[in-house]
Amino acid sequence: MESGKLDKDYIQQSELWRLALQTSDNRLDIALYPPVESEKLITRTIMLDPANSDRLKALEECVYANPLLLNDFKRIDCVIDYDCFMAIPTAIADADLRRKLFETSYPAFDGEIMECPLGCPNATLLLGVDPALAGFIRRTFYGVRFTHVLSPLCRYFASVMTAQRLHRATFVSMRRDKTDVIIIDDGRLMLANTFSFVQPADAAYYILASRSQLECANTEPILVYGSGAVTNEVTDILGRYAADVTNVSQPAGPFRADQSTSEAPTNLIVMPLCE
Repeated sequence: MESGKLDKDYIQQSELWRLALQTSDNRLDIALYPPVESEKLITRTIMLDPANSDRLKALEECVYANPLLLNDFKRIDCVIDYDCFMAIPTAIADADLRRKLFETSYPAFDGEIMECPLGCPNATLLLGVDPALAGFIRRTFYGVRFTHVLSPLCRYFASVMTAQRLHRATFVSMRRDKTDVIIIDDGRLMLANTFSFVQPADAAYYILASRSQLECANTEPILVYGSGAVTNEVTDILGRYAADVTNVSQPAGPFRADQSTSEAPTNLIVMPLCE
């Protein structure tokens, strides 16, 4: 992953580019999508100041320390990487009932609930966003669109199911200290969740436990997306317990990619591919 401050003039004609910001408790992941497919997809991970206990203030400082982010862009997406979300059946359409279900799972929540499509006809995702965070993002980034990490992943993996004519499959997106697990059965979403982990064995356990919960057959494929030693170790562990495990190269999409791109979160890489 590339490092360094993003100065205002780091790219030319930023208004032709697309920007995605992924915010979590301890980092800001950035993707800059060029207007020409032959150009390089630019990615960054910037760690928030661990000494600042105010996470929103730490995010604000991070944004202002990278002036490029304050330029005008063709489109801006804010990807929320927090645990305040739930997948529900699309058949539940009543807004009041949706909020009641959400507040049952998160009784202390008192913010804005947004809907994020998942690319599967049977399910949608409800995302709870802290009002202070949403306010800062909207004030700073004009016309920003909010989504959750799982939304582009589910939509992309649903398209993979169709392209590869898979019946039921488990998709895994490995990140630095989190794993996103998605199980799709004939186009229907069966499970979508994010797990934090410390050791690779923990990530493998969450993946296998998710499959066990849905009684997945040992021969049903597991496709692992990501790069680096942790991803390789998790793939090796899964291979001891499942018959069909594949470590899939990060999809570069239409843009030129390099090693730093492969280290970016899969959901940021595939975002333009599933819209």
